[in-house]
Amino acid sequence: MSLGGSITLEDLETDPYPWYARLRRGEPVCWVPVARAVFVTRWADVVRVIGDDRVFSAELAGSPLSMTIGRNLLHSDGDYHAAVRAPLAAALRPSRVRKTMAGLVGELAGELAGGLRKRGEADLVGEFAERLSVGALCEITGLPPLPAETMRGWFTAIAVGAANFDRDAGKQAVADAASGEIDDLVSAQLRRGAPPDSLLAALPGVEVEGRKLTGAEISATVKLLIVGGMQEPRDLIGQAMYAYCTDSRVRAAVADGSATEAHLVEEALRWGSPVGTATRRVTEPVEIGGTELAPGTVVAAVLASANRDEARWVDPDRFDPLRQDLRHLAFGGGFHACVGAPLARLEATTAVAALLRMAPDMELAGDGAAHGWEFRGRAALPVRWPPTTLVRRQRKPVAATRAMVVAERTSECATVLGLRLVPADGAALPEWAPGAHIDVHTPAGVRQYSLCGDPEDAGGWRIAVLDNGKGVSAWLHASLRVGDHLEITGPRNHLGLGDAPAYLFVAGGIGITPIRAMVAAADARGVPWQLLYVGRESGMPFADELRAYGEHARVWLTGERGRPDLHEELVTADGTAVYCCGPPSLVSAVEAFAAARGLPPVRVERFALPGGAENVLRAGERSFDVVLHESGRRLRVGADETVLQALERAEVLVPSTCRQGTCGSCETAVLDGEPDHRDSVLSHEERAAGEVLMVCVSRARTPALVLDL
Repeated sequence: MSLGGSITLEDLETDPYPWYARLRRGEPVCWVPVARAVFVTRWADVVRVIGDDRVFSAELAGSPLSMTIGRNLLHSDGDYHAAVRAPLAAALRPSRVRKTMAGLVGELAGELAGGLRKRGEADLVGEFAERLSVGALCEITGLPPLPAETMRGWFTAIAVGAANFDRDAGKQAVADAASGEIDDLVSAQLRRGAPPDSLLAALPGVEVEGRKLTGAEISATVKLLIVGGMQEPRDLIGQAMYAYCTDSRVRAAVADGSATEAHLVEEALRWGSPVGTATRRVTEPVEIGGTELAPGTVVAAVLASANRDEARWVDPDRFDPLRQDLRHLAFGGGFHACVGAPLARLEATTAVAALLRMAPDMELAGDGAAHGWEFRGRAALPVRWPPTTLVRRQRKPVAATRAMVVAERTSECATVLGLRLVPADGAALPEWAPGAHIDVHTPAGVRQYSLCGDPEDAGGWRIAVLDNGKGVSAWLHASLRVGDHLEITGPRNHLGLGDAPAYLFVAGGIGITPIRAMVAAADARGVPWQLLYVGRESGMPFADELRAYGEHARVWLTGERGRPDLHEELVTADGTAVYCCGPPSLVSAVEAFAAARGLPPVRVERFALPGGAENVLRAGERSFDVVLHESGRRLRVGADETVLQALERAEVLVPSTCRQGTCGSCETAVLDGEPDHRDSVLSHEERAAGEVLMVCVSRARTPALVLDL
């Protein structure tokens, strides 16, 4: 018996990867009777199959999927496929997804995580990933809000039918019953009128083969969207979080900042392959992998096997969030590449970020085994996290602005004023984490100040203000008294103290304000840390308090000792997380030091841009164009103005608060062109990606930028 002939459906459902490895080594193109298809398992051969739609057609009227849901996008070719795909592709392109779905997905992920946070345990599949997927799916398709349990039942039943290779009548009856329920729902929604701009509103207008899509064809498309829109993001989130909870290397890479949420998601796509195969039909005699195939042969290009092919990947069975080349096939390829990939990625990265914020120390609390081969995922992912992660008191959500009263006014040093602000209505304040700042609104303008008190103090917030003789800071020093009222916005946190094996904090003068709370948090965690606090004595608040930490904290007075040589004064271990806040010269020196030591990129907080906000426009600036994607308008940005000013001149509204590149409120997606980043919000990775820019300060390296506006 051939190797393929010995494979059972139970083998594939339990764990197909050992079988795929054996097939790649011994029978890379092999007839597998239980699947009624020839399995193609090597990377190069799979790429060929999914990329050549002339020889390997997707038209499969007799496939289990087509028999379950009817003629559909996945198993069709040519003009029919192109016509049905067009409205889906328009609605699901990356820029459109960011614009229409990012806010909803982020809000829903935050609500779900917030609801779980206090419990200390959860099933991340059933109580989080599944509900997030269903919420996003109903929104973009135009289906009415549905319970996750209903959608799960439909998906499970259709999946049974789609994998019914043994033509079991009982299985097909289950699938057909669910299919009928979906038909009834779609028909009713179309009669009522689908929400504008939804996929369900666009599909009836599709013309194909000289006619409009039938109700059955529209319903088949919705069924396919249910399968992909629920299963792919749900199982992708489960795979990524399983790796995080069970692999210390993954956890460490996230903690030290070397792996982002996007890294986890892309590696989970490769390693877990939520969709296992792409099925095709041979249209003419062809040889592949040394095997001759006749016309009519059904071929299963095994995406999951290609994504673990030893000839393509180093150590392919290991989940490696730092893997550099992630050109995987999890979403297929060619004309039939998954149209919903941008939304699945958005949901998964947003979900992982929300979960890691909620409980970075979560761990597996039960059986999280994966099952399946056509659709592979985890039925449940039970996790728990220790009580130290939990919110300790009930607080109000963050409001856009709030009224505060000055409760205390103190002198922190010769040039720094300390203020304790309490809510005017006496209510508890929202929680904040070390590194957070607020926007203070005054008659002299708006400025950001770091919160430098105790994060556990829900009754008041502390800030420290350097008297620089101008603007908001000068007004606060000269005019503000105990009992006066202020409006503030926030808190927001672009800095944030992540988990790390060790910390290095470097602060210059007033830059100690975000670092002060971070030092206290690191000390409370019991991990190694050190602080170098640099400046002139007259402008160094909290110096005596920090000296009390002993050898961990050094206060370096430049008036007495000059500037420190960082390479001589600092000792760091591998993986040390570096945080810095201070003047541009200090920040630049610390960034150079960290790079020379091979440390992760420095996390930086600047409350003024390098060289000062007045130097956003530099000598020798050149003009460039910005193209507004939605309307096609082209605007000229002069050498003497910012992108934001050009947009405002054209009456294009972009929210902006600081106008100095420090608050992040004017972040705008870049669809084409290379930005010249001049903000202090984006990380090194985000700058290198070039996907967004802060229009209040950043410019262009190319003649034009296409913005998602």
